[in-house]
Amino acid sequence: MDRDSALAMEMALMLQNAPNFQTVRNCLDHWEGTITLQTINVEVEIVLDEGFPNTPPIVSTRSEIVHPNLSDSNRFMLKILQEWNHTYHIHQVIAQLKGILTRSPPMEKGAARMRGYASAPVQQARQIAAESSPNADQQFTVITQLTKEIEAVSNQIQVERENLLRRVQKPGESTEAGLGFIVDPRDDNVAEQKAIKDLLDDIHVRMSDGEFDAGEYLPIYKGKMKQLYLLEKELIRWQQEGNSVSRRDRTTKDRDALEADLYALVATMEELYKSYERGDFNAKRYHLTLRARVRDAFEVMKKLETFKFDVNKFVAENKLQEKFPHGSAKLTFTESPEEYIALVTPADLGTVSDITASMIELADALRLQSIATVDLIVGILDEIIGDMSRFKKMPADYWVLNEIREWRKSIEKQDLKSLLDPEDLKKMEFQSVRWLKDFRRLLKE
Repeated sequence: MDRDSALAMEMALMLQNAPNFQTVRNCLDHWEGTITLQTINVEVEIVLDEGFPNTPPIVSTRSEIVHPNLSDSNRFMLKILQEWNHTYHIHQVIAQLKGILTRSPPMEKGAARMRGYASAPVQQARQIAAESSPNADQQFTVITQLTKEIEAVSNQIQVERENLLRRVQKPGESTEAGLGFIVDPRDDNVAEQKAIKDLLDDIHVRMSDGEFDAGEYLPIYKGKMKQLYLLEKELIRWQQEGNSVSRRDRTTKDRDALEADLYALVATMEELYKSYERGDFNAKRYHLTLRARVRDAFEVMKKLETFKFDVNKFVAENKLQEKFPHGSAKLTFTESPEEYIALVTPADLGTVSDITASMIELADALRLQSIATVDLIVGILDEIIGDMSRFKKMPADYWVLNEIREWRKSIEKQDLKSLLDPEDLKKMEFQSVRWLKDFRRLLKE
C-alpha cells in the first residue's frame, strides 16, 4: 500500500478509534491530542515521516512530565514502536501509550524534582516559626532536614526508574520479562487484534462502495485472519501460562502456524461463499477460487498429520461452525476428514482436492437455488467427470461416475439458461452428499 493510501486509512481508523486526536493544519501525517488521566493530562504529538507505514511514527509530548518510557528529547519509547510492522496503526500506539500511562502515571517535572516546590515553603516556614516560637531555629532545622530527605527519596525514585528503563535483557530472558513492569505485551495483542478487525471492516465497506474488487479483498482477508488466529492463541496462552509463552518450542510454533493457515482458509471460504451469494463473484471465478482454497486446505491438513491433528476438535475449540458455518462445512464435508486426507498420496492430492472442490461447488450452487441454472450445473458436472476420469484409482464401472454422467445427460435437455427443475435440484443435492461419501470410501480400498 502506498503512503497516500496508508494515510487515508489511518485517518479513517483514527476518527473511529481515537476521536480525541485531530490532524494539525489538516495534514494527515501530523496528529495531536490529549490523553486524560486521573491526576494529569498528557498532550501527545504524532508525526508520520516519509517512510510511513514502513517506519514507525514519532510520538512525543509537550507536557512537562517525567516517565520511564519518555526520553530526554520528550519522545515516548514503546514496544510497538521498537517492533514496528507496516500492518500496525497509530491508534494502536495511542491505546498502548494510554495503558502504560494509566498503570504507571507520569509526574510533573517540578513535583518529581521537589526542589522547585521546596524553597518557597521553607522560607515561609522560617518566617512563621520566627514569629511564633522561641525555638524557631530548631524547628527550621528540622523542616530543612525533612525537605532534604524528601528530595533524596524523590531523586532515588527517578534513578531507579531510569535504571529500570535501561535494564539489560538477561540471557534466556524474554523481552516481556525484562520490561514487563513498563510494557504489558497483552496490550499490544489486544490493540493489534482490534486494529486488524477495524481494517477488515474498513476494507469491506470500501469493497461494497466499489473501491476494492472482491478478488483483491480475499487475499488480504486471509492474511489478516491468520494474524488474528495467532494473536488470539497467544493471548489465551498468556492468560494461562504467563511468560513461558515466549519459550515455546519450534514444534508448537510450527503447529500453530499451520492451524492459523487452516483457520484463515475456513474464514476465507466463508467469505468467498458470501461474496458468491451477493453476486460479487461469477460462477467461473468462484469455481477457480474455491478450487484453489480447497487444495490449500488439503495441503495444510496433510502437513498437520504429523501433529496428530484432530480437525473436529479444532472446529469445536475455535467455534468455527458458529463463526464460519459455510466455511467449516467445507472443511468437515466428510466424516473424519483428517483420516480422509491421510488416505491421499502426495501424487493424488491435487486431483482429489479438485474433485472435492467441484462437489462442494455443486452443493453450494444447489443450495443457492436462485443461481442453479442448468448450464452452471452441467459445467460443474463436466468438471467432476473429467477429474474422476483422470484419477488412477477410479474403477471403469464406478457407480458414482456413471450416475453423474446420467444426470448430465438428463438435465442438458432442459433450457440451459433456465433454473434447474426444483425436483431435480432436491434429488441432486441429496445425491451430491452420497457421491462424496462414497468417493471417500473408494480412497480406503
